[in-house]
Amino acid sequence: MQQCHFDDYLLPAEKFAALKREQALPLAINPNSDQYLEERLQLLDEQLATVTRLAKD
Repeated sequence: MQQCHFDDYLLPAEKFAALKREQALPLAINPNSDQYLEERLQLLDEQLATVTRLAKD
């Protein structure tokens, strides 16, 4: 099996820049780190509240 250069697996820089500009990157997570962390912190708060409520019962 022939090995490919790592860069061959990546999007071309121009295409990546265009997708990023259009906010159309095909990612499973939010690429905005501040917004992503805020969403994760909110989820953590909700889950901790559930654990606290269940621990009291």
